[in-house]
Order: sequence, then structure tokens, then C-alpha cells
Amino acid sequence: MSKLWFIFLNDRHLGPFNYKDIEIRFSAKKIDGDTLVWREGEATWNPMKNTPAFHQLLGIKEVALELEPEIELETEEEFIPSIPQEDIEEEKGPPELPPTPQDEELPPIPQEEIAPEEEIIDEEPPAEIVQLANETNQGNCGRGMKIIKIVMGALSLIVLLAWLSFFMFSASVEIPGKGLSPSDYQRLMKIVKVKSVKPRFELALSTNHKYFVLASNYDHSATIYLTLSSFSGKVLAKEKVQISSIAQMNDNVAIFKDLRLEDSDRIEKGLYMLKVRGLNTGLRIKFLKALRNLEVFNFIKCIREVNDHFLYRGEFILGFAGLDSFQSALKKYKTEEKKRRLLPVQEVLERYRTYHSILKRLNELLGKTLIEFNKRGAVKRFERTYINEIAPIYQTLTVENKKIQISLIESDSELSKEYQRLVNFGKQIGVLVSQMTGKLNQYRKLRKKSRLKLLREFQGKLNELEELGKMRIHKIEEQLSSL
Repeated sequence: MSKLWFIFLNDRHLGPFNYKDIEIRFSAKKIDGDTLVWREGEATWNPMKNTPAFHQLLGIKEVALELEPEIELETEEEFIPSIPQEDIEEEKGPPELPPTPQDEELPPIPQEEIAPEEEIIDEEPPAEIVQLANETNQGNCGRGMKIIKIVMGALSLIVLLAWLSFFMFSASVEIPGKGLSPSDYQRLMKIVKVKSVKPRFELALSTNHKYFVLASNYDHSATIYLTLSSFSGKVLAKEKVQISSIAQMNDNVAIFKDLRLEDSDRIEKGLYMLKVRGLNTGLRIKFLKALRNLEVFNFIKCIREVNDHFLYRGEFILGFAGLDSFQSALKKYKTEEKKRRLLPVQEVLERYRTYHSILKRLNELLGKTLIEFNKRGAVKRFERTYINEIAPIYQTLTVENKKIQISLIESDSELSKEYQRLVNFGKQIGVLVSQMTGKLNQYRKLRKKSRLKLLREFQGKLNELEELGKMRIHKIEEQLSSL
């Protein structure tokens, strides 16, 4: 089946196609009745719906019968009103394409030049010769168009290779050695020389901790979005650290000076998740994307699959020469951090134990005073003993607890609450001592029964506070064990 038809689609001319090719494209909904078509012999481009050859394909029956007599009267004025206005506007859109000057001259050749040859060859049937000559001429024309396309494709390929060779030339890589340690500088230079299809990256922090240098085997110009997120428990700091920045990569190197820190006020040493997102902005990638829009180059994989975005993820050890030195430093930091966390808790525990000792001494002193109550000066001895032995320790401890509790409100709210409970416990002891002293001063002499009653009353309250203190001590000891 001869390929006679051309299609105008997306501001481009496609073809030649035979009827079957057009039928396949119509079934795939790549073209429709408004698509412009043309073949040799046609005066201009026409929509498929106005072309009788495709009426059966489009399912147009009645229109096809009405158009046949009008096609013969192309020179008459009656034909002009029958053309839809939208078709007239579409004829202005496509540029002047086939028939080309060569195409217009080639069809008449069989009639003007072959005709004299028919007169010379009188022995063979003229009709068969004419038919054979026409088919041969059409075949030659098709082969000529193929040759022209092959030549144009070859020239385009030569131009492509020339451009690629120009763009593949890369300048020498220069990594700023000033501000980097020698080991970091060598590490960055090494990654640039790595031969790999996938981009690889290495990052280094300047010695003054003010900027990062990123090196890569990716030799395109690109805008780089850098993100560093610390792994939980893998950084030498209590809180999580996240660093982000943007820079332009040229000649395999990007320098990040504008650093934005989140969840922390400084850069901490440790293990980070490195995330590099890139947008290629180089002239080479723009050229390849332009070639991707041309069907003639779609057979080249690097053009067909060109992509201007890329993403890289990896791990980055910040502040250490290697994994061993990092793990050793992290272990030491965790040990020191554990001690630092234990100290405040241990301090609270010791203060509860001091209060517990005060309660035991008060219990002993109360029992001795009530036994000797009827002796002269028994209550006075109780007061003197309390003032000289117990009160200095109690008062100093209670005042210190209150000061520490206030100082921890902003920095460590949980520890501040624990000290507040300790302050309240100390107040309960002070209130009980005041009650005991006031009650004992009310009597000069007491019978044995009354003394036993007072002893049971105050010893019961002292025992309750002792039990409360023991519970707090036990709870803190469990907390220390978990730490």
C-alpha cells in the first residue's frame, strides 16, 4: 500500500503514511476529524472530516455524498460558502509544507518525459509501459525522500556529537584547600575522580565551623539543597541537630556558607543523615532536553532518559576522622552524660536521707523527754537539744532546697518539681516540731497515762513522715537503677 498522506500535528508535519497508518493513529485517538491532511495532487491542507477518502473511517456517510459533486466545482463560487469557518482559520495556522517544489515537479514527469519514450518503443503495449513507469517513478521518489532523511539524520547526529564533545570537556576541578584539614581535602579530591554513573558526594566542615564544602563526581552545574539531620543518640549533644543550606555547584564543588540550624544553636559533632537534592542548571542538560523533544534522537538512551533532578542520601560523620574515633568519643560522651544526669538525682536522694535521719533523732528525743517529763527542766532540755543539734542542719537543708528548686524552673522543670516535693517534705517536719514544742510547754507535770498518750500521738506523726520519706527514697533509687 503506497504511502501518500501527510499529517499536520502539533505544529509539525508527519508522514508520508498509508491509509492503514492513519487508521491506526485514529483508533489510538492521536488524531481526529479536525486533523489536517494532504497528499500529492491536493491544492491545500484539509481537515480529515472534509476529505472524502476518510469519511468511511470517520463514520461520515451523508456528508460524503454531498461533498463529491462540490469537489469537481472547486473553481465555482458556490464551493466557498460550504467550507466551515473554523477550517479556513486552521489553513492559516500550518506553515507552507508539502507539496514542495520537487514534489510539484515530479508528478508531471511521467506525462511529459515518458510519453516520447512510448512513441519510440512501439513493440510493447503503451498502457502497461505507462503504468510501470508511474510505479517506478513513485518508487524512486520514495527512495529519494528516504535518502534525504538519512542524510539529514546523519548531519544532525554529527552536530549532536560535536555539541556533546564540546560540553563533555570539563575544566580542572579546584577545591579550596584553605580552611579545610589535609585529610578532608584529600577525601574531597578523591571523590571527584570516582568514575560512576550515579552521582556520589563527600562533605567537609571548615576548621572554623562556619561553612561546608561539598565535592562530587557529578560534573554538571546545579543548584544544591543540603540537609543534615542527626541520628538519635548518635550526636554529642542532648538535643537533635538539623542543618540546611543552599548553594550553586560549579566544577564539581559547592560551598555552603549560609547555614540554618534547627533545634540547636550550634553545630555538634556526631553521625548525620546527609541528603543532597539537586536541580541541574547547566547548558548541557538544557541542550539534551531540547534534543529530547525531537523524535529523530529518541533512539539515544542518554537523550531519551535525560533528567534535570537528582537525589542522594548517605551518612556523614561530622568532626571525626573515621568511624572508630567517632564511636570512642560517643561512648565517652554517653558515660559523662550519664554521670551528669545521675548527679542531680543522687543529690535529691541524699537530702531525703538527711531528712529521714532528722525524723529518727526527733523520735528518740521525744521519747526521752516524755519519760523524764516530771523532772525539772525536761522540756527545756528538749528545746536546747533541738536548737543545737537538729535545727542548724534542718534550716540549712530547707533553705538550699528552695533555692535549687527556683533555679531549675527554666532549665530543668522535672528536677525542679522533684525539689519542690523535697521542700514540702521539709516543711511538714518543721510544722510537726512546732506542734510538739507547743504541746510540751503547756504542761508542768503529766501523769504516766497522759505522757503515753502524747508519745503515741507524736510518734505516730513522726512515723508517718518516716514512711513517706522511705517511699521517696525507694522511688529515687529505682530511678537511679534505670539510668
